[in-house]
Amino acid sequence: MHCIWLAEAFFSRARLTAFVAQIFLLVLCVRRDSCGAFALFGVAGFAFCLIFGFDLTYLNWLRFKTAILIFCIKAARSARFQTKDATMMDKRNFFKNLGLISAAGATAGLAASASAAPKNSPLAGRAVFNVLDFGAKGDGKTSDTAAIQKALDAAGEAKGTAYFPSGAYLCSGLKARANSALAAEPQWGCRGVAGAVLRLENPSADSLLDITGAFGVRVYGLCFQGAASGSASAIFLNNASGLGSQEDCASVENCKITGFRGDAVRLLNARLFALRGNLFAGNAGAGAALAGRGGLVSGNRFSANAGGGFVCRDSGSEVVFSLNRVDSNGRYGLEVADGCDWNITGNSFNRNLGPGLSMRAVSNSAVVSNVFRANGRTDSKDRPQEASCHALMTGCRGVAFASNSAMAGRGASGKGPYSPLFGIVARD
Repeated sequence: MHCIWLAEAFFSRARLTAFVAQIFLLVLCVRRDSCGAFALFGVAGFAFCLIFGFDLTYLNWLRFKTAILIFCIKAARSARFQTKDATMMDKRNFFKNLGLISAAGATAGLAASASAAPKNSPLAGRAVFNVLDFGAKGDGKTSDTAAIQKALDAAGEAKGTAYFPSGAYLCSGLKARANSALAAEPQWGCRGVAGAVLRLENPSADSLLDITGAFGVRVYGLCFQGAASGSASAIFLNNASGLGSQEDCASVENCKITGFRGDAVRLLNARLFALRGNLFAGNAGAGAALAGRGGLVSGNRFSANAGGGFVCRDSGSEVVFSLNRVDSNGRYGLEVADGCDWNITGNSFNRNLGPGLSMRAVSNSAVVSNVFRANGRTDSKDRPQEASCHALMTGCRGVAFASNSAMAGRGASGKGPYSPLFGIVARD
């Protein structure tokens, strides 16, 4: 600790000494009109930058110092410094020119900072392409599909990121590229939409964003808003055509997806995917629908989706489903069919219309440490009585169901009949 303190004290004192030396040289330049002092001032600036850096990024501060040095060298070579009878550059002009250089350097720094991402940002280390620079308006009225697609193509070429500032972007049928990202600062909440909102322009489109074949793609911080008609999904992947043997490595993180008539996220023949920290709410289809294997679904909220929370209708395996809140969905909270190797841990299943969990022909899986409350509502005459349960297991083998907590309850208003009728229903 003493060594660290001494090192910090040394660098702080050395930084102050170098800065004072530059101020002294600057005063010497003005008072004596010395071309040597001008050059020395620029060299000292380089040394200060190389050794200690400054508040701006290294590149931008170096650019600023370079401008100062070039100015000093030009001034030293001018005839006004070489001829005694010539009129020397007066102090006012010197500070005027130096001020212009400073303004140019500071402006360049701010512009670069707007494009560069913070070190702790998910955009750090990537080439960033602002969709506004490609002609997108983000005003909620103008079609931005073509402009955004140009940004996605550029990000794909550079293996970089298409960045969306706050705004409402009308678009549909977008195609993501491999090893790229679509990103924004997540500003949405449970109510309403905010931040960068991608609003479905064409309800008859299959999806707003197609990530088929976009191996390694990352979607981060965006808000997707659907339309009142059609059957489009927000994000769609289908690697059935010769792509299924590859691992997708696709991830959707910190996004909100709401108001779509189809499944919010639909992944077909997907391998190795991640859904983390998202909100899937108020969609006519499922919050997310899967046919594939090798996935992580964690920290999401699936709420009020008519087609169910998370649905694996055909086949799915090797999925970790953990730490999710699954509430108020139609049909089931989580539906798994014809799969194996599921790890369902630490979730909350609350007030879903059907069973909180439905497993059909599932093997070698674990359902551990989940909380079930008031699932399987009893106020509907259209469902069989056995559907009023927390967990429905049909034709399952080798499924461990342990350390879960369950209780009956009423609706959110605290009124109406208690549900469910049964805790766990298991059948062949």
